[in-house]
Amino acid sequence: MATLGSRGWQPSSPEFNFLFADEPAKAGNLSNDAIDMKSTSRGTVGELLTAAKLLSLGIDVAKPYSDCVGVDLVAVSNDFGRAVPIQVKTAMSERQISFERSWFPNPGIVLVWVWPFEGKYFVFDGQVEVERFLGGSASTTSWQRDGRWDISSAKFGPSHMDRLRDFENAWNKISTRLTSAGVVP
Repeated sequence: MATLGSRGWQPSSPEFNFLFADEPAKAGNLSNDAIDMKSTSRGTVGELLTAAKLLSLGIDVAKPYSDCVGVDLVAVSNDFGRAVPIQVKTAMSERQISFERSWFPNPGIVLVWVWPFEGKYFVFDGQVEVERFLGGSASTTSWQRDGRWDISSAKFGPSHMDRLRDFENAWNKISTRLTSAGVVP
C-alpha cells in the first residue's frame, strides 16, 4: 500500500524507503543480503532501480515488452520525439565488473552498470566509452576475439575505481541526448 507523503506517493513498506532517501547517494543502496537472489531477479532489481533513478531526475522511461532488441529500458523525451536505448547490468559482487561487446547490438545504446551494494550507477555512452574505461585491456584477446572482459575481486583495485569515477552518475549522457537534436554516437 502507498501513502501520500510530503514528496508525493510513497510506499508504506520500509523496504522501499531507499527510493526516497534524503541523500541521493543512499538511494538504491541495498545490502548484500537484500539482493541475494537469482541473477535474473537481480537484473530486474537493477532495471527497476535505474528506472526509479531516471524518474527521480525527471527523465521519462519505458520498459520494452520484449528483450529481443537488446534494450532493457528506453528513456524518452517529454515530447516523445527522442529516445535513448538503455542496457542495464547489475553487479553480482562488490568488487567485480565485466563487459561484453554483445551488449551493444545497435548504435546509440547507453550502458548503466548498477552496483546496488553501494547505491552506485555507472553510465557509459556506448561501446566506445567502455573501451575508454578498459584502456589497454581493450586490446586483449579476451576483448578483441571473445568480446568479453572481466575482472574479479582479487584483481579489482583502486585504479579501476579511479577510472570508474568518470562514469559514476553520468546521467547527463542520457538527458543531453533527450534535450538536443544530437546524433547517435
